[in-house]
Amino acid sequence: TSWFDVCTWPINLSEPEGPEGMEEAVELVHGMLNKLLGEGLPAEQIFLGGFSQGGTAALLSGLTYSSRLGGLISISGWCAYREELAKKVNAANSAVPVFFSCGRADPTVDFELSKKSGEILTEILGEAVSV
Repeated sequence: TSWFDVCTWPINLSEPEGPEGMEEAVELVHGMLNKLLGEGLPAEQIFLGGFSQGGTAALLSGLTYSSRLGGLISISGWCAYREELAKKVNAANSAVPVFFSCGRADPTVDFELSKKSGEILTEILGEAVSV
């Protein structure tokens, strides 16, 4: 199963900015977060994380969420909407702590995409991100 469709393999810098199904994945995650908040869990105690596509979905979902989260973790993920991600970040999570990691020899996600994603996150979040 997957969170959204990918067009390139390995996934690289030519991957479309808004992969098909990404918005639906974000809506799904936002719905899960809303449910947790509705059950009384404080948003600051919620950490979103994922591996590969899950890391990509966690980053976009967390950065665009309207309540301040505890933190985001992406392992072998990448930034979707690289050109416009800064505009998509909700003010509530503009300084949310993020751990972003990748490998140099990942057979699925090209290192250049991971490197660019780390640079983008650093530009947007500053010291809040650990790459």
